[in-house]
Amino acid sequence: MACYKFPDIWLDLIPAPTDSESQKKRAEDSARRARLYAATLTVLTKNFCVETRNIPVKPKDFEYDTDQADTARHGPAAKKYKQDIVEMASIIGLLLASGWEDPSIGKTHSDDGDLDDQKTWDGKTFIADRRFVDAVVAAVKEYTAYETAKDKIDGLFTRTFDLLVKKADRSPQKFVYAQQIANVVRRLIEQGIRADNPQVDDWVENTFAMILGGSVVQRASQIAIDLPDLEDDALADIVKDNVLAVSALYFAGQLEELKFFAVADKVAEQFETGVVPMSRGPGGEAVYSYLKKAVDRLTEAERRGIYARAFGFAQGSVDEPMPNREFADLWIRFLSAVSVLTRETTRMRAFRASLTGQQVFKNARDLAVNISLHGYGIGHFAAIELQETMKIIKKMLSYPDVLSAYGVNDVWQLVERVSAMYLGGSVNSVRQRTLAEAGSKIIQWLASKQQVLVKPGTTIDVTKETVLVDNVERWLAVTGTDDQSTARFSEPISIPQQPTIPAFPSFQQNLPPALQSIVPQVTNGGLQGAMAQLPNLAAAPKA
Repeated sequence: MACYKFPDIWLDLIPAPTDSESQKKRAEDSARRARLYAATLTVLTKNFCVETRNIPVKPKDFEYDTDQADTARHGPAAKKYKQDIVEMASIIGLLLASGWEDPSIGKTHSDDGDLDDQKTWDGKTFIADRRFVDAVVAAVKEYTAYETAKDKIDGLFTRTFDLLVKKADRSPQKFVYAQQIANVVRRLIEQGIRADNPQVDDWVENTFAMILGGSVVQRASQIAIDLPDLEDDALADIVKDNVLAVSALYFAGQLEELKFFAVADKVAEQFETGVVPMSRGPGGEAVYSYLKKAVDRLTEAERRGIYARAFGFAQGSVDEPMPNREFADLWIRFLSAVSVLTRETTRMRAFRASLTGQQVFKNARDLAVNISLHGYGIGHFAAIELQETMKIIKKMLSYPDVLSAYGVNDVWQLVERVSAMYLGGSVNSVRQRTLAEAGSKIIQWLASKQQVLVKPGTTIDVTKETVLVDNVERWLAVTGTDDQSTARFSEPISIPQQPTIPAFPSFQQNLPPALQSIVPQVTNGGLQGAMAQLPNLAAAPKA
């Protein structure tokens, strides 16, 4: 007999860190997952008349018992038990894979179509937004479409579930992750694999290995961009995975300013030419490996072009077709609004605040939409690659034989020394590291609030978001932003146009300047308008 648990359904199965902030966050996350479980079970019961005798009310009791599922001893009842467990785990996994964590998405009052005053197993009430109900319905359709049994062949979800159960046997905890079931099945669907494929079990195992793998293509395939229909475009305003990817790009961009990547390249160059006292050892092996894989990494010019596209940083490529010129203004306005509202709330409760929660919400939404827009395309893949590259570089530069070769004690002293000696001067390491850590966490906070930010009219009490407030104050402090500047930039601005997806380049942009002036005449004034421009065309200098 073996019992398999689902730690992403009941988070408390995995011990949380001991610090108070992590414990508080774990409690909040666990409460959200409990609401997710209860709301999913409610929708399945009300909308699909699902029999729930095999599904416990408490998420902590949700498990797969192989003794109860032994069909040979228990017959059809055991088969029905397994089907119920697989269905519930798969649907919750599909919801988690689609970014759903809180069914209420921050609501405190219900609207038409919501599930009102639902209860979790411990009696706590909540509201399930109608869009969450639609998401559960969509997950049921997806599950049904690829779990239909033919000729007694189990569907893709059951095949995947069976594989994860076998994998779980290798660990004492016997954990099965519901979201991994969804990720594997969706990947199989993309590749056109069906349950009746004679090699389906091999496909399932290979796909699972790819999802857990370390290469850019394999890991990036887990980031699912599932845009909804045009008739229901609210969730498309802010794509959570785009925002998360940009947080990694911001982290890398600040380390680029610190010359972190340049120092790694300089150390590798000096190692190759033999001008530093390093030979055989773990550090030398790491530097050699870094050298051999240089062709697989993004170049400095490519990285700076990506930073320009994501943040409009000045060091980006001058030929970048889509620089993010609005980021700097939207960024400082959001941070200033958070800082001003928090200070006024804590120090001036007796007076009328100059900033409201709705104004802070607008600044947050404007910034999140902007970041999401500039996270499309290569942003996903670049973020994953740069994340891995930064870890490799930090480890490489931390080996004792590398540090001793330059006479320093840690990696940041090494960056400072190499920058000062060979790269035109060092940069304030503490400042750049603080900007990287605080800025990336602020962007990740925006991603975590995607479900709330996509719905204008709601609000967020940022005064209770201690992690956000602490990182905002760290960022403002290390950049030397004074109170006057913070107050000046805290108020929101009107944005007449706010695209949520990239615009395709117009064919007109590829024409010579003289022809570009004729195209509007043809469009608006017909042939006569175009003929009027011919003298200007003849007089135009040749390229």
